[in-house]
Amino acid sequence: GDESAISIEATELNERKTLQAFSLVFKNKNTSKHIPIKYQSRGTKNLMLLIALGEMLKDAGILYLEEPEQNLEPFMQRKIIQNITDTIKGQIFLTTHSIEVAKMHEFEEIFLMRDGKVSCLPSLESIDNAFQRRIERFAKSELISGLFSKGVLLVEGDSELLGLPVFSNEYSVGLEYNGVDLIRGEGKDSIYKYAKFFNECNIPCICLFDNDDDIDSLLKKFKKNKVKCLIILLPKDYETSIMSVQV
Repeated sequence: GDESAISIEATELNERKTLQAFSLVFKNKNTSKHIPIKYQSRGTKNLMLLIALGEMLKDAGILYLEEPEQNLEPFMQRKIIQNITDTIKGQIFLTTHSIEVAKMHEFEEIFLMRDGKVSCLPSLESIDNAFQRRIERFAKSELISGLFSKGVLLVEGDSELLGLPVFSNEYSVGLEYNGVDLIRGEGKDSIYKYAKFFNECNIPCICLFDNDDDIDSLLKKFKKNKVKCLIILLPKDYETSIMSVQV
């Protein structure tokens, strides 16, 4: 009559063997099948690890992450970084090759490593307030993209921005092959500000200008402030040069 008089036990199995018979499994909400974690993608495994680390370090601690974006889609990269920064109350240090991860942070939180040296980014405000507003409102991604390049090509407007990649494709080793990032400056003065920023980051810079009447004063500005870059002046302007095949 005692309900506990009879029970079931796994006999002749030690604890280790018993545990080996179990595995953590995941199930997608759109399927009924469970898949063991050992058969999941590396991105999913990394995701679980990041979530676990976040839970462990909710109150305090220091977390070092190397390239947390590995094997994760761009939207998931943004999501996991947001989750980590919202959850962990301690310090986080991470390295990344992802524009998506970098743009989730403020400029003063980003450090650039080039040629084995680590440096902080120049202040956007030090360039000027108008440049800071433009970058923060419209152009944060393109500026950060330039930080991951071997060099940047700065142009004045849409004609160059859309046309130059087409011409570049005519060569077996074009802009992308050489790691050159194309950025629209929206006018000569804005190009100068971009050039000053990337010059302080020690990133090679090329400026493509129309040869307008005001070009001499701009060139003097480059020289006066010791902004080092390659400046290309078109015979007249980009559109005329294209039409007359002078590029």
